[in-house]
Amino acid sequence: MSRIVLVAALISCMLEPSLQMPAENEIQLASQIDVTSLQADLLEEQSKRMKLEGDLEKMTALVFELLKSVNKLTKEYVTKADIEEIKESLGKNDAKVEEIASKQEEMVQGKGGSDVDIDSKLRGVFESISDSKDSVTAVVEDALYTMNKKFDNLKSDIMAKLESKVKRGTEAGKFVTEETFEIVARQVDALKELPKSLNEIVDKSYSQLSQGMSQSTITRDEFAQFQLNVARDTSHLRFNEGQWVKVQQRGQYKNPQDYFSRNMIEYINGFGNPTKEFWLGLDKLASMTRGGAELKIELETFEGAMVHATYSNFEVKGDDYKIYVSGYQGNAGDPLRIDNGMGFSTKDMDKDHWSGSCSETRGNGGWWFNGCGLANLNGMNLGQNKNSYDGILWYFYAKDNRSFKSTRMMIKKK
Repeated sequence: MSRIVLVAALISCMLEPSLQMPAENEIQLASQIDVTSLQADLLEEQSKRMKLEGDLEKMTALVFELLKSVNKLTKEYVTKADIEEIKESLGKNDAKVEEIASKQEEMVQGKGGSDVDIDSKLRGVFESISDSKDSVTAVVEDALYTMNKKFDNLKSDIMAKLESKVKRGTEAGKFVTEETFEIVARQVDALKELPKSLNEIVDKSYSQLSQGMSQSTITRDEFAQFQLNVARDTSHLRFNEGQWVKVQQRGQYKNPQDYFSRNMIEYINGFGNPTKEFWLGLDKLASMTRGGAELKIELETFEGAMVHATYSNFEVKGDDYKIYVSGYQGNAGDPLRIDNGMGFSTKDMDKDHWSGSCSETRGNGGWWFNGCGLANLNGMNLGQNKNSYDGILWYFYAKDNRSFKSTRMMIKKK
């Protein structure tokens, strides 16, 4: 009897729906689920691809902006003929370089013309253009390398996911055909053409930029203003790196004698050409020396003597741009101690202790006049064998009022 009951129980279990073999429609349903899953994965990868295409558009815009910036900095500097002349001069041998240096020396001594100075400046312009081009080229190449790497990673990811779902042969439940897989693979490979397209766009844009650059020119005064802007914009960076930052320079560059006869606004914002005669700006002096700095002054006489004065403590501060200086060392003498604590005076803003205007009696230049002191490196550039208190004055060098040939003022972070 118990055996009959056991057989009946086994037959009953075999007839339970949960233990039956899957029907054909259930197999098809499972296959559809797998296909839906693959479609979802492909949509996700398509979304990634669209995002990368968006990144490409942004990168293209970035490259375009970079090229526009370089165009702004480099186009119109010199004419095409000037650039060809510079290239030719750069290819000369060492003997030619020595010959140019000799001509420059003759020019400084009044024996030569101005052609050497022009060639030297144009050579500097060409080098600046080359440096700007190299910088942008490096940025573009780095961007293209990054985009290529992203597409390679995307391709590998998609291929790995597709291969994990492909079942070769004719087994039941196959949901991706070999033909479909090959189509998708070709589409993924096509993604790699996008960086090549970007390369072509960059090459074309850069070619157009170069052509535009060679067809335009700007004045030397505009280029000098550009150089001054660069010097001002980078002054804080160089100062914080511990470099000596040039804030004033005088010399024999055929500027007018009264080149430093400027108003207060010009002395605050800076003027001139940093490669020749210039003033960086009181605003930069005040911001960099806040808390103290070192000051070095270099002077050259027309007889060729080089002397210097250094100060371990130097600061310009306040609305009047007052000078605070101490810790003198050097062989030029220390007339600047007389002006310690004085505000900065110009021909249109008198801050000195004299009843009249020291600026007007010192060549209309700007300085920290006391009453009126024995130092003024911003006076008139009188030239050789000229003695006057309105010249480039540093009295205590030889206890006379000779006008110096050249001067430099530099500051450094303490």
